[in-house]
Amino acid sequence: MNREQMAGKWQQAKGMACQYWGRLTGNYVCVVAGLRERTLGKTRAVHAIKQRADEQHLAEWRQRQHKVDPIHK
Repeated sequence: MNREQMAGKWQQAKGMACQYWGRLTGNYVCVVAGLRERTLGKTRAVHAIKQRADEQHLAEWRQRQHKVDPIHK
């Protein structure tokens, strides 16, 4: 396990904690932020890529989804 994989697992744990805290307090903005953090952590742990590149890949994927999804047009 390299440094980027460990950082990804830590990012997943932080995201999960933020999600649970948001659900406990009723702060759904924190729940969504935690879900995003957790997703970034998963891709970072699996692919062992840098955080900036990971966020760029997520942004590109979201743009493609908005083009495909008729609700977001």
